[in-house]
Amino acid sequence: MRISADKDRCIGAGHCVRAAPDLFDSGADGRVTVLRPEPDPARAGLVREVVGLCPNTAISLSGGPDEPSDESGGNLMTVKNDDVAGFYNGTDKFSTAGRIDALWGQNLHFGYWEDDSDDSPIEVATDRLTDLMISGLDPQPGQRVLDIGCGNGNPAMRLVRSRDVRVVGITISELQVEQGQARAAEAGLADRAEFRYADAMDIPFPDGSFDAAWALESMLHMPDRGQVLAETARVLRPGGRLAIADVVERGPVSPEGKVVMDHIRETYKIHSLGTVEEYREQLAAHGFVDVEIRDISDNVLRTGIKLADAVDASRDQFLEHASAAEVDTLTHFMRQAAVTPENGYLFITAKRR
Repeated sequence: MRISADKDRCIGAGHCVRAAPDLFDSGADGRVTVLRPEPDPARAGLVREVVGLCPNTAISLSGGPDEPSDESGGNLMTVKNDDVAGFYNGTDKFSTAGRIDALWGQNLHFGYWEDDSDDSPIEVATDRLTDLMISGLDPQPGQRVLDIGCGNGNPAMRLVRSRDVRVVGITISELQVEQGQARAAEAGLADRAEFRYADAMDIPFPDGSFDAAWALESMLHMPDRGQVLAETARVLRPGGRLAIADVVERGPVSPEGKVVMDHIRETYKIHSLGTVEEYREQLAAHGFVDVEIRDISDNVLRTGIKLADAVDASRDQFLEHASAAEVDTLTHFMRQAAVTPENGYLFITAKRR
């Protein structure tokens, strides 16, 4: 990857210097100077962010790291279980457990707004998305439900209360297991909601041991969605229902859109983003039928703006862990994600054959 800059197009905003002072400098006229045209490949993500921040696209890249591509044309991230666990355990700089969940509420997922006039607060909007998952899954009283990537346990608790089912949540975050167990005990529902440390790529339960399963914004962390769907099909009984809510990539992907999508993948420890076509193929390949896929992007992407506003309101708290430039980059891309056409969101229901 080689960086170049066009002084004639530079308006001297200084975003690049603040974000990466070891790569860029500004002269007396405020125009950018590239200090290191060949940055460390490990910093490729940061460089792409800087390019995305450049107001007049005065900075450009040529060449690139040897990165594998996914089917949608985007880059696969090298994300390990420890990276994802660290994000949710609170050891990552911008992790939910460390900072964002304190200002976001009990649900660590997107909100759902009915239309542009809907001004529901985030607590209501996130519960509404959980309720959409519940209605799509439609479990019957007494059934056993698998929560794949259960988060902090709050959606599972809402499911247990509303449908009188038993839920088993699995996660690779030790902290989330503790959070889920604590929530269940506090609510007096420990006999109907349990949380275990387990990998969705290798679900530790017998064949046909669940009546239904859901994955609420967890599939994007999976190294192999097909393997997770295969394991889910294995542990579901015939006729068992599945519901998925997931961030996806919508094509065609523009250069500007790729910058935003790459930032989403890097910041939130996402291995890759799926597509509508991939989900249709993978669900069919693993024995799921009656597949319904709804694009609800317009109802949920306001979440990025709401979250950026929340970070701005607690800026001093974030500055204890990150530089001002890093916080600015984070909120900039949160807002960009809300208006980037390539950034999509699907709600999926299906049934095991």
